[in-house]
Amino acid sequence: FGELISPLSHPSANSSGEGDCAQLVVELDTHNSNFNTVVLREDLHAGQRITKYVIETQTSGTWKPFPICHRSTHDNCVHGLSVGAMLIDSLPYQSAVNKIRFRCLESAADPVRLSSF
Repeated sequence: FGELISPLSHPSANSSGEGDCAQLVVELDTHNSNFNTVVLREDLHAGQRITKYVIETQTSGTWKPFPICHRSTHDNCVHGLSVGAMLIDSLPYQSAVNKIRFRCLESAADPVRLSSF
């Protein structure tokens, strides 16, 4: 698959974070980056803990969340539930976004560790 899977191994931006779910926010600066995929990886040394999250984008200073997908639709939304070893969220093409962030909403236990965003 060569170039098709290259962004999974070499993302244009990457960060991580750990802490209590209620306070865990991981933010990336996306100026001058166009993207349509978010790859999340949870550190599983203490088990899978993240049970609900939101992905938000910032344009002109305002944060806008992507809705969580439901059974009938998977367009313009994110998985929003467990992360696990690796989760890939496909988004509509993003070109005018200043920042993107991950926020943990619920967890099975604390602390949670997002090893890659």
